[in-house]
Parts: sequence; C-alpha cells; structure tokens
Amino acid sequence: GDEACPANCPCDTMNWRTQTISLTALEDLEINGFEAEDHELDFLKLILHSAPMLKTVIVKLSDEISSSDDTITKKCNIFRAYPSVKCNVYLSSGLMHQSQNCLLT
Repeated sequence: GDEACPANCPCDTMNWRTQTISLTALEDLEINGFEAEDHELDFLKLILHSAPMLKTVIVKLSDEISSSDDTITKKCNIFRAYPSVKCNVYLSSGLMHQSQNCLLT
C-alpha cells in the first residue's frame, strides 16, 4: 500500500482535517484499497460530516486487510454516528465483510 506522508509533506500543513467543505450533492461514495489508517479514517469522517445527503458508502478493503482483522470492525464504528448512511464493506476478494453502518452481518 501507499506509505504515509513523509515529514513536512505539504498536505499535512494544509490542516485539511479541520477544513469545512460542502458536499451537499454527494449521495454515493466508493473507496477502493481502504486500509483504515488514521489519515484515511480522518478523511472519511470529514466526508461523512460534510455530506448531509450521503446515502451509501461502499468500502473495498486493501488486499492487506483480512477478514480476521478485528481492527477494521472497531474502526468502522465511525459509521454508527451516521445511521442514515448504508455502509457496505468488502474484502479484496469481493466477499462482503460488513453491511449497514458497518455492523457485522
């Protein structure tokens, strides 16, 4: 997978995690290669917070994440704060890992 930003990376100096953005027309979101690293979770939280019309999020996990990785289950708890958003999480094999607000199915 991609490495985290190097020290003094320009993207870290922009304070994007605290930006207010408007995604009022966004209804569906698909993320491929998700590894649930802190910066990815922060980005997802920013989108969830900024997209009031969001209905569906499809997350396709990186091949480095296995179905036995319980940290992904814990980290997906961020969806519980957005009960109107349906979240489907897929393993890299295409099998569904979790559905509906990332609760185990």
